[in-house]
Amino acid sequence: MSNAAAARWTFAPNAEVTLEANPDDITPALATDLRSAGATRLSLGAQTFDDALLKLLSRRHDSRRIGEAVRTARAAGFENLSLDLIIGLPRQTLAGCEADLRAALDLRPDHLSVYCLIVEPGTPLERMIAEGDVPAPDDDLAADMLQRAIDVLGAAGYERYEISNWARAEPGRDFRSRHNLKYWLGEPYIGLGAGAHSYYAGRRYGNVARPLEYARRLEAGEPAVAVSEPIDRELAMGEALMVGLRLIAGVERTRFRTRFGVDLAEAFSAQIAELEALGLVELTPERLALTERGLFLGNEVFGRFLPKTK
Repeated sequence: MSNAAAARWTFAPNAEVTLEANPDDITPALATDLRSAGATRLSLGAQTFDDALLKLLSRRHDSRRIGEAVRTARAAGFENLSLDLIIGLPRQTLAGCEADLRAALDLRPDHLSVYCLIVEPGTPLERMIAEGDVPAPDDDLAADMLQRAIDVLGAAGYERYEISNWARAEPGRDFRSRHNLKYWLGEPYIGLGAGAHSYYAGRRYGNVARPLEYARRLEAGEPAVAVSEPIDRELAMGEALMVGLRLIAGVERTRFRTRFGVDLAEAFSAQIAELEALGLVELTPERLALTERGLFLGNEVFGRFLPKTK
């Protein structure tokens, strides 16, 4: 993003402009340019501070580079900084997970995302696991790591506001990720660029994935949208619970009723009753939220609210 390109856009005075970056990409010149162009928040993909695991993940940076990137971003004027960590990595131990958390805390980020590893099909990691070169993820160990993150980050003054996200608690400041909150609250958003997705006016859109094809279409005056699908009321209600329950506060019944004209306890009475019996959700007069147990078993909950495919 250049200053000239950014000058074409007008932002609200308190707008949050987030950029995601790899630690090895953040140089003093780039950080200064990004901040001057209007970026207010930087999210760095640290993943882990274990150099052997970074190499296993084919990451270009090492642990030293993470700290350098944070200090460079701060020097450029970024006052809202987030770090992404991954837990449940092959060969990662519980002690190693805690070491990652404490190394991240030493850098004093304003926000932390701690995601459980997902082995994507077709990736080198999937192949290494299939060939026995590295062990498969251990779900029980990953759950222990998540609990360690809850304990360590909570003790350090970070508020867990979503299953995988924590924000530094500071009076008068809100470091929660605004763009992610829009997804979890089911609010409309517009994605610009190759591979970007949007949701507004009851439809979901996806742009063409290849940057060169995206640019060609724009230059030719052709639509860059590759996917456009309507989201009917039944699906929208299910997705509102699927994503909204990721929030620690859960889904507000008043908000749901205002949006859909029906109380969520009425629309999903059977699903909620079953999940309550399993100890995974709690329904109060104000909201539906995951229980402490449900926060570890969210995937057992979310899909139950989606309509069955015909």
